[in-house]
Amino acid sequence: MVHRNVLVAAGFILVAVAGPKSGGAQDTALVRAFRANAATFNLIDGHLKGPGAGMLSRAARENQFIMVGEDHGFREVPEFVGALFEVARPAGYRHLAVEVGPLTSRRLETMMRSPAAQQDLNAFLARYTPFTIPFFFWKEEAQMLESVVKSVAPARGVVWGLDQEFIMSSTYTFERLAQLGATKAARDLAVQLAAISSRDDTVMLESKNPGAVWMISSTDADVARLKSAFKGTPGSEAEDLIRELTESDMKSVLAAASGNDWTIIDLRPVRALSQKGGLRGLDAKGRRLLNSFDAVVVVPDGHASVYIR
Repeated sequence: MVHRNVLVAAGFILVAVAGPKSGGAQDTALVRAFRANAATFNLIDGHLKGPGAGMLSRAARENQFIMVGEDHGFREVPEFVGALFEVARPAGYRHLAVEVGPLTSRRLETMMRSPAAQQDLNAFLARYTPFTIPFFFWKEEAQMLESVVKSVAPARGVVWGLDQEFIMSSTYTFERLAQLGATKAARDLAVQLAAISSRDDTVMLESKNPGAVWMISSTDADVARLKSAFKGTPGSEAEDLIRELTESDMKSVLAAASGNDWTIIDLRPVRALSQKGGLRGLDAKGRRLLNSFDAVVVVPDGHASVYIR
């Protein structure tokens, strides 16, 4: 069965923010071809108006997925995505896929159903860090998500998380594990790790070194201890949480990199080795990495960018 119902905000549509008009572009054959196939529209009170809106509505009817390629941090982009979802709904669209992990997407959807969704999200980010849930710390992104979730209520499973869990999601994930632990030892370990993760997040924010967070700094022994404490039923929520915390497709890459130098790893021969059965035990995230890229570059000592003040 084909479901024509997913809008992916991450490609069918590339959203380009024009900025001030330069007036210096040449009237080339390419520009003339673009102009001949352009249609204008406006975004008015959250709705798309104009002939371009009809083009977008037709695209929704003709495609199973709509993908939006965009730049983060521009408020017009989530405003457009929310309005686009409204245009696509009559064609059967009922889901929005976003750049967060699957666990975070479910948490966000639950928040967005609340009558006080924005206040609940603000309180959550204040309790942890502004970066615990990426991108939805921006007001317009959160408002877009709320409008989408509530527009298809009471549907569940509206928001799809396509990314792995963000590196600063560990603290609240450990807190959830503490609620799920079947033994006192498991619950105590989760509480301990939540405190460590919270401390590591603070260190990361102060040092601007992403390598300080638990998902990066944890050892194989840390992971083994956590898995041992939460042995249980396959497919349980606790198992899902631990998998998202520990099975990063980058840990093996970081382990192979040179300590002080930039490193490039050619993934093509590694992919060929995997296809010949030479990498037994390779998990889904490892396969995804090998099948998605031909090379990976590792920065030896990463630091977060600094805002201009």
